[in-house]
Amino acid sequence: MRSWLYSCLTGFTLLCISCIDQSDYELDGISLNPTLALPLVHGELTIADLLRDKDSTHFRTYDDGLLYIYYEDQFSSQGIRDLFSIPNLNINRSFVMPGITVPAHSKDIRSDSINSVVDFGMSPEKLSEVDLNAGGITYTTTLTPSSSRLDYEVAVSIPAFKNRTTGKSLAATIRGNGTIDLSEYRLSLTDNKFDLKLVLIFKKTNSNTVIAPATSVNVAFNFGGLKFNYIKGFLGDQTTSLDAQTLDLGAFDGDIFKDAAISLAQPKVSITVFNGNGLPVDANFVKLEARKPGADPILVVVNPANPVGLAYPTELGKVKETTISVVNVKQLIDYAPTEIYYQADARINKGLTSGNNFVLDSSRLKLKLNVEVPLWGSATGVVLKDTLDLNFDNTETSEITSASLKLKLINQFPLDGNLQFILTDQNFQPIGTLLNAEQTHVIQGSTVDSDGEMQSAGTFNGSIDLDKENLDNIFKAKHIIIAAALQTSRNAAGSATDVKFLADYFLSIEAGIVANLKLNIE
Repeated sequence: MRSWLYSCLTGFTLLCISCIDQSDYELDGISLNPTLALPLVHGELTIADLLRDKDSTHFRTYDDGLLYIYYEDQFSSQGIRDLFSIPNLNINRSFVMPGITVPAHSKDIRSDSINSVVDFGMSPEKLSEVDLNAGGITYTTTLTPSSSRLDYEVAVSIPAFKNRTTGKSLAATIRGNGTIDLSEYRLSLTDNKFDLKLVLIFKKTNSNTVIAPATSVNVAFNFGGLKFNYIKGFLGDQTTSLDAQTLDLGAFDGDIFKDAAISLAQPKVSITVFNGNGLPVDANFVKLEARKPGADPILVVVNPANPVGLAYPTELGKVKETTISVVNVKQLIDYAPTEIYYQADARINKGLTSGNNFVLDSSRLKLKLNVEVPLWGSATGVVLKDTLDLNFDNTETSEITSASLKLKLINQFPLDGNLQFILTDQNFQPIGTLLNAEQTHVIQGSTVDSDGEMQSAGTFNGSIDLDKENLDNIFKAKHIIIAAALQTSRNAAGSATDVKFLADYFLSIEAGIVANLKLNIE
């Protein structure tokens, strides 16, 4: 800038010399005191500058513009179906024949029959229906004595087993060893019992067959590997321990405003339980607590109180929800947990001796944590920051005699506090500040009504004298960090008032440097 002024003044001097007699005037030098205006900052700090990148995905806006944090995550789902299994069942039946001679016959003859009731022997379950997806009946037939020449088969009939595709009851003719696949069958029971019918068949023959006394046909069945799509009936009063679960809150650890200390007025935290099991279930939280490193865990207090009765569906494939509210939610949010831990028992059919229950193989108990935190409350240590580039390489500072910061602020946040301009080198390392400590308190918070909503923005419009040392640093700096440290306003008693943060609130900053120069040209 000095070289430009010098050129202009030199040209002006030469022009004057051509018009006057040099003997009349001799100039030893020229002293000028121009004013230099340097624009510094023009922009807005918004709520987005308050948040970490990973937090911003959790922010939503109510219809009235109030910001709120919304977060949900699901614990690993758990099933209570492991309480129930269809036991392996072994059945042995024998046809014992007297000593007789069976004459030749051209058609199969249905001889003796055995009708019996088979009981799976389950307790306390009393099943009425089982829809199978795996398992079978392994059978073996033997003739005693083995030397007998009887040609036979055994007809097996179990009306309780019906094929899901054809609707036909299970009927088979067996001899020797084999397996009947049950994966496509649905079993109807009466208190775990079903009817089994066996018929001994003499196969057609062209000759007489002599049957020695005490000859027998023995049948052995094993019902094994039975797995179900669903079971129905009364499933008993039983309790099972659910696996301990931990939900990582790394994506939302309550540290909403970075290093700010906040107290929110109306946070909401709840746990939603999804139940696809068609039976009364009481969830008893043996442990339900919030945890974080370096601190003792805190108990999460719920409503309804522990144990919690869960809603349950009355139709297969349906799911019912139960919402459990967290009572000490403000303590929980202020604690800023990094994880939620629970260990629970599930008790079914508490105190009942009968009922119509069902459990699907796919039915699960799913727990989901829901967090909804309106940004309505008080805060201290809230810091808004933004970084801008500086380039005053072509401005010489040796002629600057004094300077001031021209500053205009419009603040819609219900927060007041301090403003500072931090100067850094090319590596963003601080080399100085523009303002002294006593000059920083320039941010006036907006006024709010009794509901915490803004009435009018806080403003500042004035000049602040700058120290020469602070000013010199600006010409060395490559970047400037604008930092606003804010807190909610205090009432007459000195307590912080609860205020609301709306999505469109901003802090507008216009700043420039007005410098007085002294140029001496000889």
